Amino acid sequence: MAKYKVKDKSLIFNKNVTSIDIADLHCYTPNGPTKIKPELRDIENIILPEGLVYIEESAFANCESLKSISIPKSVRCIGDYAFFNCTALETVSLPLYGIREIGIGTFKHCISLRHILIPNSVVRISPDAFMKCYSLEVVNLPHNVEICSGAFSECVLLQSINLDKVYAIRNYAFSCCSSLVHVIIPEGIDIGDRIFEGCKKDLIIERM
Repeated sequence: MAKYKVKDKSLIFNKNVTSIDIADLHCYTPNGPTKIKPELRDIENIILPEGLVYIEESAFANCESLKSISIPKSVRCIGDYAFFNCTALETVSLPLYGIREIGIGTFKHCISLRHILIPNSVVRISPDAFMKCYSLEVVNLPHNVEICSGAFSECVLLQSINLDKVYAIRNYAFSCCSSLVHVIIPEGIDIGDRIFEGCKKDLIIERM
């Protein structure tokens, strides 16, 4: 039985679906999954059911027409690269509670994403999670979060970031953020190497 139906340019998942994986939306070859299924290439909106728990690794990767996604509050896990290369994705709504981690490369190369509100339940933003989100201008971070290596690398429109709530910042976390002009960092935070490598030479780093 199919997990979803397509109506106009919307992909609507059935109410009893609790997990979505790469096989649901992608074609398979002898070498593994490749491109998105032909009938799903023009999908702009995805409607997920309340009751969904797992979005597995690469589940929505390469949905290049997808413009918006709202994650229901029942979701507990978003796998690595779940929305990788969703190049038209502009709006992501994450639930306020439940999700503990943004996986590796989850939103990597989502080049149209402009802002993201990361909920307070998140304690770890994994490597490359938002890497190459070229349009990202605003990031709201939760308390006591760990920002892993390269998490926001090459977010070239990001101009300022307040890190006063974070627990740790790992290597290259904000490298090559070429528009970054102002950063607030608390004293005593665990800081890695070269977190601002490739940023402006006159970048203002304010210690709190």
